[in-house]
Amino acid sequence: IDLNNLILNPPKCLETYRKLRIRKFLGYDKQGGPVFLERIGEFVNCLGGSKAKQLSDRDWLLCYIHDMGQFIQRFRETAERPGGRAVWKHTFIADLKGVSFFQATKSLALLR
Repeated sequence: IDLNNLILNPPKCLETYRKLRIRKFLGYDKQGGPVFLERIGEFVNCLGGSKAKQLSDRDWLLCYIHDMGQFIQRFRETAERPGGRAVWKHTFIADLKGVSFFQATKSLALLR
């Protein structure tokens, strides 16, 4: 998979993926690292249900790779900002509201 091409030409199913896996870029912390918020509870709870089946395993993989490519771009952007330097750390905020053990175990197959 050509990561640069995948970033420039997102998968057609990316909108569906983003409705299921809600991750937002919030800006930068004091050290210049990117800050992300992810609604883990909503994501884990949808994986075992019919909503997750809207995407094939390949769709999930392509969207995840695209997502990680954009994540890496945020790190590159920190180095390109005035006075910027390479930043290797980020802040990740996880919203766990609604996570249940039962739903989490149902979603393990996709996460493998």
